[in-house]
Amino acid sequence: MYNSLGIILSDELIASELIKSLSIEYSGLNIKILAEFGNIHRIKSIFQSNCSYVGVEEILKTECLIILTDIEHIIDKIKSYNGKIIDFTGYLKNTCKNVYDIYEPVIYIINQLFLDTSRVSGNIYLPVAVFGKAGVEELLNQMKNVYNFVNNRKSYLGVNLPFNIVFLDYCSSGVIKNYVAYMRKQIPSTFSLRLLPVMTGLIADFFYNYNEEPDLSSVELIDDRSDFINLINEKKIFAIHNPETFTITIIADYINIIVSQILNILKDEVFIK
Repeated sequence: MYNSLGIILSDELIASELIKSLSIEYSGLNIKILAEFGNIHRIKSIFQSNCSYVGVEEILKTECLIILTDIEHIIDKIKSYNGKIIDFTGYLKNTCKNVYDIYEPVIYIINQLFLDTSRVSGNIYLPVAVFGKAGVEELLNQMKNVYNFVNNRKSYLGVNLPFNIVFLDYCSSGVIKNYVAYMRKQIPSTFSLRLLPVMTGLIADFFYNYNEEPDLSSVELIDDRSDFINLINEKKIFAIHNPETFTITIIADYINIIVSQILNILKDEVFIK
């Protein structure tokens, strides 16, 4: 049984929702926010929660570790960690023992839906939450400027967000290009990535086996992936499957999919009371 859990974070958008959910599910859990010394006060002022705020050197004093941000600079400390590690970065793959991967929500959905993506295409409409709190703040600032008849300054993402659909594959912004480059290593270019002026809502339309009879041995809803099915049953993910048109539409909350993956691992693998 585990009583203490450490979280390494940089962006508070995911972490704030995670901490709220952990506090509800595991009220007696000792949650430690692990941060570099100079960031402890800033992070503490943001969350105002009952967590303890400690330096990263206390990693070894936690029984389970959740990693939400780049940890390359403290990788030696991580390698000597013996507890369960829940990793959202992908950096620890084949590096440490007891690592449980958390997937980017789009990748998670595609992996859960399809055994084979070679005959699948899709339009994926992403929220600005993909780019963290800075992306959400940029959307809010640009919307405020529009309603105040002020010209928008394209600061962080480098695109005009309000009332637009942004085709990410054609953007020159460094932040967006880095995200697209990462995604293209995971999913083929037949999935079009588009950014909507919304905070956390995610919509994905998938098209498979068009112009021919569906081959459900290669493209199907996976019935034995219970966590994903549970998210649908709990209405945390809405799935609309139309076999006649060979389409599947998914509607979900981007942040909630990340947090749900973490909670499922804690429930199934770590067991905390």
